[in-house]
Amino acid sequence: NLSRYQEELKKFNPDFILVIGWYYLIPGSMLAMAPKGAAGIHGSLLPKYRGNAPFVWAMINGEAETGISLFYFDDGIDTGDIIAQQSIPIDEQDTIKDVLDKAQAASVKILLENLPKIATGTASRWQQQHEKATYFPKRTPDDGLIDWSWDSRRIRNFIRAQTKPYPGAYTIINGKKVIIWDADITTDEQRG
Repeated sequence: NLSRYQEELKKFNPDFILVIGWYYLIPGSMLAMAPKGAAGIHGSLLPKYRGNAPFVWAMINGEAETGISLFYFDDGIDTGDIIAQQSIPIDEQDTIKDVLDKAQAASVKILLENLPKIATGTASRWQQQHEKATYFPKRTPDDGLIDWSWDSRRIRNFIRAQTKPYPGAYTIINGKKVIIWDADITTDEQRG
């Protein structure tokens, strides 16, 4: 119940609101409670990969890089001004867990560097280039069905993007769901 959260937040009389891991739009009435604004961490180099599951989508799409953005909230979905960003490489052998671990470390670093600046009013702030924005939808376990008509690289990326700690990519064999946790690409020369 959002009104309950709003009442609890009001009791704190916050100067600044930091939101981590919240997947809902926060109403302007709550954002307005903090004179220094409200900000959060998003798992992409905004304005790319706005929306849900940005690390998973980046891996599925074969990106060599992703990142995190510390940004101010506004009325849109991941559209607010950027405070700081940190790029994160997606190495060929990385799984989603590796990317999540890199993102966690980068998030801690970016917060430690920028929270004092926000407190003193000296933090950077720049507007996103909205014309370069891309949006991606929420994913569910049912979205893990492998399409075997894809090329081998896309299938491998699809599998490694959804492996543990996520529910996994899967296929149906003889009417039974089979989860595939890992995959590699082998050429004819490697087989012989």
